[in-house]
Amino acid sequence: MIRPLEEKDFDTVCGIVNENWKNVYSGYVNPMLLNPDGCAERTQRLKTDFATHRLSEYVWEEENRVSAMLCFVETADGEMAGGFEIWRI
Repeated sequence: MIRPLEEKDFDTVCGIVNENWKNVYSGYVNPMLLNPDGCAERTQRLKTDFATHRLSEYVWEEENRVSAMLCFVETADGEMAGGFEIWRI
């Protein structure tokens, strides 16, 4: 089931994002961004972002377990009125 992100999901979703960063960006970004301190900083930024509801954020939940997230935001491209961007797949 797809449903809106709730505060109770923040830790789980931050874990998903950090694990994806490690899998996707290893060898491409500064390793400091992937170590425990880098992940802790990212977690704090994500939680702050989630709390502001800046994006439209959704999670995939199956059998009471969140395993994915998806965010939408209105595009900043002035030539694309009404357009949106997909973030944090």
